[in-house]
Amino acid sequence: MYSRIMEAYIVAARSDLHVTVRQYGWSGEQAGGFLKRMDNDVLRFKPTIATTCYGMNDFRYVPQDDAIAATYRQNQTAVVRKFKEAGARVVLGSSGTIHSVPPWVKSAKGTWQTLNLALLNFRNIDIEVAQAEQVAFADVYWPMLVKGHEARAKYGEGFKLGVNLAAEFPQNPTSPAFAKIWQAVGDKQAYETKQIKTLFRSPEAKKDMEAVVKSSQVEFDRLAAALKAVIKPVDSTIKVEEVR
Repeated sequence: MYSRIMEAYIVAARSDLHVTVRQYGWSGEQAGGFLKRMDNDVLRFKPTIATTCYGMNDFRYVPQDDAIAATYRQNQTAVVRKFKEAGARVVLGSSGTIHSVPPWVKSAKGTWQTLNLALLNFRNIDIEVAQAEQVAFADVYWPMLVKGHEARAKYGEGFKLGVNLAAEFPQNPTSPAFAKIWQAVGDKQAYETKQIKTLFRSPEAKKDMEAVVKSSQVEFDRLAAALKAVIKPVDSTIKVEEVR
């Protein structure tokens, strides 16, 4: 979802930049896992700007563990350097926060407070890696922490429900146009996920990876063209009236 939101915003708000976006994420992955597949899944497409968002799975849902943190630092540094060596600029993102101990992680330990403190340390490691490697840093953690604290203080536990703006305001002048972009981005990114998770790890890929990459690119090109075709300018007028 993170990558879909990013691409949808870029193509909808800044189509003038003519940016091509690809999604290489793998759900549940740690930075070390990404490092191992960078050459095969990512760098072959020659990215010019790379954004990452690791840390949540890396800290393993346990209170601060220095050994785990050291492994994370090592992997994040290696990922950044590999991108730089390939000529890509990097925006190193931190993980966000959590508002409870996740029940689906059977090995989770501690409280949500101690887990957030561990995530804070991982966020600080990202800052240090970004500074050492002279790349950009995107802070996901701190804004979430602040807004979460403010919402909890104002709404209590009900803050977890959030506000779904799309549901609360289903119709606006941009809704029809953006719906087409959102769908086209989703279709393309679903195929990109299929590429790296299925096609690139198929028996055919083991025999001839380059042939699989070339053949799968045909469908990618079709989906990328379909996305480009739905990007249209939208004219709207906002009328402000005084209510007495």
